[in-house]
Amino acid sequence: MPSQQPATRDGSVVETRVSESFREWLNRRAVEEDVNRSYDVAASQLDRMLVQTDEDAIMASDEFGAHQARDLVGFEFEAQPGFRVVKSSEKFDAPLGVYIQFNASALSAVPERGIAIGDEVLISTGATLIIGKLRTLEANNYLPKKLMIAGIDAANGTVLKLRNPPARAETA
Repeated sequence: MPSQQPATRDGSVVETRVSESFREWLNRRAVEEDVNRSYDVAASQLDRMLVQTDEDAIMASDEFGAHQARDLVGFEFEAQPGFRVVKSSEKFDAPLGVYIQFNASALSAVPERGIAIGDEVLISTGATLIIGKLRTLEANNYLPKKLMIAGIDAANGTVLKLRNPPARAETA
């Protein structure tokens, strides 16, 4: 339900859109970029590195850090509860003023991005609809959940959304 702001001079009440309240909430929650953010990305690479035993895998383990959702259209994953909100740089088009980072377990491979099935992946995105859907799923206790990043062509480019992955036959 939209919240109400004080009456205007003419006595009419101005309602705040739910999306505006959400944007304000995200910006309050946002963590300013700092040394810890850099460490989170390095730590995910270090986690991957320290469990490797194959020489090639050890050498490739730090090639990939956080993955951008825009580079993962078609990627299927299981999203985990919790995400980090970070203030976006002014050089990026981030309508909410923030981007999020969240952890996911890969359900499909993206070899060109160094992602194999079963990998733990750190995904970053400023996509409004992804941020909104993840938050709504989390707030209603629907995470962890299997999802897929979809890209919908629009007049001004590709709009990123989260969808249910395609249904597949179960194998015994």
